Amino acid sequence: MNKEREVDKITIHYDDGTEKTVEKGIVLNIKEENGERVCVFTMCHIQGRERTLAIEGCLHLGFMLVKEEE
Repeated sequence: MNKEREVDKITIHYDDGTEKTVEKGIVLNIKEENGERVCVFTMCHIQGRERTLAIEGCLHLGFMLVKEEE
Protein backbone atom coordinates (compact mmCIF):
# COMPACT_ATOMS: atom_id res chain seq x y z
CA MET A 1 0.00 0.00 0.00
CA ASN A 2 1.43 3.41 -1.04
CA LYS A 3 1.04 6.14 1.54
CA GLU A 4 0.84 9.69 0.20
CA ARG A 5 4.02 11.63 0.94
CA GLU A 6 3.79 14.35 3.57
CA VAL A 7 5.56 17.70 3.26
CA ASP A 8 7.96 18.10 6.19
CA LYS A 9 9.11 21.68 5.51
CA ILE A 10 9.18 24.30 2.76
CA THR A 11 12.34 26.27 1.97
CA ILE A 12 12.15 29.72 0.39
CA HIS A 13 15.23 30.90 -1.53
CA TYR A 14 15.57 34.68 -1.81
CA ASP A 15 17.33 36.46 -4.67
CA ASP A 16 20.06 37.68 -2.30
CA GLY A 17 21.08 34.07 -1.58
CA THR A 18 19.42 33.81 1.83
CA GLU A 19 16.87 31.15 2.75
CA LYS A 20 13.92 30.78 5.09
CA THR A 21 12.40 27.48 6.18
CA VAL A 22 8.67 27.28 6.82
CA GLU A 23 7.75 24.53 9.28
CA LYS A 24 3.99 25.10 8.99
CA GLY A 25 2.21 26.80 6.12
CA ILE A 26 0.74 26.68 2.63
CA VAL A 27 2.28 27.38 -0.77
CA LEU A 28 0.23 28.22 -3.86
CA ASN A 29 1.82 27.22 -7.17
CA ILE A 30 0.21 28.62 -10.33
CA LYS A 31 1.05 26.57 -13.40
CA GLU A 32 -0.19 25.87 -16.91
CA GLU A 33 -1.85 22.59 -17.76
CA ASN A 34 -3.44 21.97 -21.14
CA GLY A 35 -3.39 25.70 -21.95
CA GLU A 36 -5.14 26.68 -18.70
CA ARG A 37 -3.78 28.14 -15.49
CA VAL A 38 -4.40 26.01 -12.43
CA CYS A 39 -3.64 26.50 -8.74
CA VAL A 40 -1.88 23.74 -6.85
CA PHE A 41 -1.67 24.05 -3.07
CA THR A 42 1.03 22.37 -1.00
CA MET A 43 0.36 22.17 2.73
CA CYS A 44 2.97 21.62 5.42
CA HIS A 45 1.67 20.45 8.83
CA ILE A 46 -1.70 22.21 8.38
CA GLN A 47 -4.71 20.37 9.80
CA GLY A 48 -8.13 20.99 11.29
CA ARG A 49 -8.74 24.54 12.47
CA GLU A 50 -5.48 25.70 10.90
CA ARG A 51 -6.84 24.87 7.44
CA THR A 52 -9.81 27.14 8.13
CA LEU A 53 -7.45 29.87 9.38
CA ALA A 54 -5.34 29.54 6.21
CA ILE A 55 -8.43 29.88 3.98
CA GLU A 56 -9.60 32.91 5.96
CA GLY A 57 -6.13 34.43 5.57
CA CYS A 58 -6.21 33.91 1.79
CA LEU A 59 -9.64 35.52 1.58
CA HIS A 60 -8.47 38.47 3.68
CA LEU A 61 -5.45 38.92 1.42
CA GLY A 62 -7.69 38.79 -1.65
CA PHE A 63 -10.04 41.45 -0.27
CA MET A 64 -7.08 43.69 0.62
CA LEU A 65 -5.57 43.36 -2.86
CA VAL A 66 -8.89 44.10 -4.58
CA LYS A 67 -9.40 47.13 -2.36
CA GLU A 68 -5.91 48.43 -3.29
CA GLU A 69 -6.83 48.19 -7.00
CA GLU A 70 -9.95 50.30 -6.59
